[in-house]
Amino acid sequence: GVSASIDDIPSTAIDVMQARQRTVAFKGRFVDSLVKGRMQSRRSVEQQAQIEDLLARLSNVHHDRDLRRDEIERETRRTQSDNDMERAAMADALSKRDAKTAASLARRDSLELELAEARAALVKQAEAAAAAELDARNRDLARTEH
Repeated sequence: GVSASIDDIPSTAIDVMQARQRTVAFKGRFVDSLVKGRMQSRRSVEQQAQIEDLLARLSNVHHDRDLRRDEIERETRRTQSDNDMERAAMADALSKRDAKTAASLARRDSLELELAEARAALVKQAEAAAAAELDARNRDLARTEH
């Protein structure tokens, strides 16, 4: 019988076997890289979704901040106008009070003037009465002497 050893297999058959092994290895690597590629693309899709979610949240944060800023500005303007109106009302009240004060001072001055005039008139009357009395006394004295 013919003993078959590796040396007896024609080189072409070895070439074919090696080519098959290379093909299987290549297919394996191809499938591996395909799986890896699918996983990477799934990962990149997930990352893209995460990025879009973060951007949306950031946009919401910016929007909220803008709304808050607008609200604060509106509140500031409202407070400012309230303060302005309050200040105007106070100024008005003060000017009215000042006007009343000025009027009452003028009344007091005119009353004091009237009082001074009345006193002066009384003094004149008293002086006139004293003079008249002195005249009368002098006349009486002159009459009694004659």
